Amino acid sequence: MKEIKKIKKPKKNTSQKPELSSSAKLKALEEADVIFEEADREVSSASFERTPTINTFITGMIKTSVYLTTIIVVSVFLAVGIILVGNDVFALVKSDEVVELTIPEEMSIEDTAKLLYENKIIKYPKIFTIFAGLKDVDTADFVAGTYSVSPSMNYERLCSVFIPRREREIIRLTIPEGATVMDIISIFTEAGIGTKEGFVDAINSFDYSEYFDFLPEVYSACTADRIYKLEGYLYPDTYDFYSDSKETQIIYKLLENFDAKFSGQMKKDAEAAGYTMDQIIILASLVQKEAYYYEDYDSIASVFINRLKNKSAFPKLESDATTVYAIELATGKRPEKLGDAELAFNSPYNTRVYNGLPPGAICNPGYEAIMCAIYPADTPYYYFVADKEKHNIFSKTYDEHKKAVAAVIRDSEDE
Repeated sequence: MKEIKKIKKPKKNTSQKPELSSSAKLKALEEADVIFEEADREVSSASFERTPTINTFITGMIKTSVYLTTIIVVSVFLAVGIILVGNDVFALVKSDEVVELTIPEEMSIEDTAKLLYENKIIKYPKIFTIFAGLKDVDTADFVAGTYSVSPSMNYERLCSVFIPRREREIIRLTIPEGATVMDIISIFTEAGIGTKEGFVDAINSFDYSEYFDFLPEVYSACTADRIYKLEGYLYPDTYDFYSDSKETQIIYKLLENFDAKFSGQMKKDAEAAGYTMDQIIILASLVQKEAYYYEDYDSIASVFINRLKNKSAFPKLESDATTVYAIELATGKRPEKLGDAELAFNSPYNTRVYNGLPPGAICNPGYEAIMCAIYPADTPYYYFVADKEKHNIFSKTYDEHKKAVAAVIRDSEDE
């Protein structure tokens, strides 16, 4: 038999913690209570934090609803206001009852709005005033009188109803050769187109040089003595104009015609002869005013050219036409006759007093006068005088001229 060995049981661990005393146990229990209390507080705190999250959500929903409601209410009010104002401005749905209104002189736009409001034509006078301002309505254009108006008329119509409309028609006007700026202004204003002040401003203040290449030279030639900058360039012809044409539009059209008639070759030939275009136009205006018949144009031009070339002997051109123009500029009237006092009239335009060409043209010459100024006849003449038939008698010397003048006077006296 096998020997059975005895197995020894392991010994119990004798290193176990010693048993706590009563005081220690009590202390441990107290510490455990503290731990549990803190755990309870953490749990309670967590529960407290979750509860406000729900309340905040609900509060946010309420605020959002209030905000959206406010927007909707405001939008509705704005929409209603816009509709009401729009209906008043555009007269979409308004009464068609006719009301008689009397507009006095010098009425402001505020007074007009008040009058319309008081008569129940409009509901918002402030809006009407703003609208009129945006449309640049000038109450100076209002014509005093009694008008029939209605609430069914929109603001646009109400702003114009007190300004009587003129039918736009085409008016044909003829500017004769030799017409002065003063003559041309009278032609247009008497036809009901433009004003004297408007034309003077359009001639002297408006710059047309960006439209016409010849004008910078003209403007540079203008001195302080020149009364009308564009005298000489308002081409005489027959034109069609709208009755409501602006003064600047009219002057533009006349300049455009001049530009078409005065060719580049004419300008080159004038310069080759030693004259600027402006000097040629001034010379042509003298020819235009001194000659009655086309056949005399080139010979009269030769007289002035001969004098300009011989300044030492003939410093003055002695054109009676310049004297007449100078007096008319100063007085507004053309002299009926030229006596010693008139011939001595002190003006840079009077070539009986001042040397050489006047500071500007004395009229607006036609094509023939301009051509004869560029291409004058080749003559030995320095004098001329018109007979009773308005034909000119030309002379080389002063003695010949005196005889011609005496003959003209005798013929006139015989009548």
